[in-house]
Amino acid sequence: MLLTDIKAALPGMAKGRLVNLMMVTQMDRDLIRWTESFLWERTVKMVIEGYAIERHAVEAGVPQGSTVSHMLFAIYTSGLIKWVEEYVSEAEGLSFVDDLSWVSTGHDVNHIVSILERCAAKSIEWASRLVLQFDTAKREAALFTRRRGQRTHLLPTITAKISVGNESVRLNHRRRAG
Repeated sequence: MLLTDIKAALPGMAKGRLVNLMMVTQMDRDLIRWTESFLWERTVKMVIEGYAIERHAVEAGVPQGSTVSHMLFAIYTSGLIKWVEEYVSEAEGLSFVDDLSWVSTGHDVNHIVSILERCAAKSIEWASRLVLQFDTAKREAALFTRRRGQRTHLLPTITAKISVGNESVRLNHRRRAG
């Protein structure tokens, strides 16, 4: 399993591309009009230690505090999993808001690593068209194996790594917080 996070997902959304995608997929016209109204002519007012800063227009992304924004982001990225699965049929994708996971099963670790590397490459290719990036600091990989008996000292140490762009992710390597 390869787990990754879309960097600055909500602020990074291109509003025009979202509305265009909604039109291309023939979503309800009233929903499209509502979305346009929700996204355009937004302003922000900041208050720092009691001092209010003048309102400013918000040009990019969608409001982060709204649950509607998460649904709009799901629409924005709806084609990602289907597109990658067309190219890499041996894997399945799972997405929750800005988190993405690729899962593959098999008997050969190196073959599974190869499949997950192709998923990562295709994901990056797809995301670049929407000007989205994946957060490399939050990327993890996990390998689940069947334990045969309780002889943990006999289990092999997995040294395989998944190459993602110019980086690699070790299987079952937990990053330390902080």
